[in-house]
Amino acid sequence: MSNLAASAENKRHRSLNCGKNFVAGGRQHIIANYIVDFYCAEVKLIVTRAAAIILKDDSLALIKRNRAGQIYYIFPGGQIEEGESQIETVVRESKEELGLEVNVGPLVAEVIFKGKSQFHYLAEVISGEFGTGQGEEILGLVPTAYGTYAPVWVPLAELLQRDIRPLPVAELVLRSQIDGWPREALLIKESN
Repeated sequence: MSNLAASAENKRHRSLNCGKNFVAGGRQHIIANYIVDFYCAEVKLIVTRAAAIILKDDSLALIKRNRAGQIYYIFPGGQIEEGESQIETVVRESKEELGLEVNVGPLVAEVIFKGKSQFHYLAEVISGEFGTGQGEEILGLVPTAYGTYAPVWVPLAELLQRDIRPLPVAELVLRSQIDGWPREALLIKESN
């Protein structure tokens, strides 16, 4: 199929046994790294990402990136590995990048960027020490072209003063402090 959204929608209405599905936040999501077409004849590899939204004392846990001279911030998380669910990815990446064990809550946003999905979940810290992650990015074991990764707490009052990616999720975090979290996960399509 030529359109990822159409493929996911078609998959929702068919009873195929070739693909893993998961219901969170009232929506169905694909939790494998593959989208399978109607006849299960063609498998297309896509990169999907799952990330944590962790709040503490009016601050948000983020990863500060310095890459090719640009400083920006991303939500802790990473690529969903084969056979891994979105929730398992959030748990693994929170430990690797932040040094934290988390309970994963509801899905609050799905961001589509360049045809790839990013799933953002609320997460609550249950143990660990922030900044003690042992992931290869945090330890500097990735090629220098990838830049640096550093876990940081960013005060909510400063979120819009920083280059946070994806920005709509940072804006959602701020709105949630006033309006509460949405009942269903938001679908956000970024154009650039």
